[in-house]
Amino acid sequence: MNLNQKQKDALLSILEYEQGRDPNENRLVEAFTGNNTDCSLNFTPKMNYETLIDGYKHILNTIYSPKHYYERVKTFLREYKPRGKIVGRLQFHHIRAFLKSIWFLGIREKGRRYYWKLFLSTLLKQPRKFPISISLSVYGYHFRKVVKKYISLPVQNSRPSR
Repeated sequence: MNLNQKQKDALLSILEYEQGRDPNENRLVEAFTGNNTDCSLNFTPKMNYETLIDGYKHILNTIYSPKHYYERVKTFLREYKPRGKIVGRLQFHHIRAFLKSIWFLGIREKGRRYYWKLFLSTLLKQPRKFPISISLSVYGYHFRKVVKKYISLPVQNSRPSR
């Protein structure tokens, strides 16, 4: 699935209906969590509810899969132009976090080959961007954990009530 930037931006709040779009439709739901990761809706959809939620779960699972996520990170790093020098001293917690990233992302995770491809390509081609590549890798791991939790929920448990 190839998504353009407009589609990717729309995914951030795909399950939230904007108030005021059409006041005559009366599709807004009163009780809404406000959480954009729990697959809840703040509106009554026109399409089949289960189809909508299953499709959304598929999109989340796809865009945060290691292959697609690391590709987006590589694209970001190619285009990212940091201003000025990166200032900061290396501290123990940086080293510990780096080693944990190697353990969890580079050894234990199923998508470790994508981590290592990013790791090596950034280290060799863009060493100044290496710290941010590791940070973004860790963010991706977190996103995958959150998505895994929500895509495993049964669809009917998320249905909005009026």
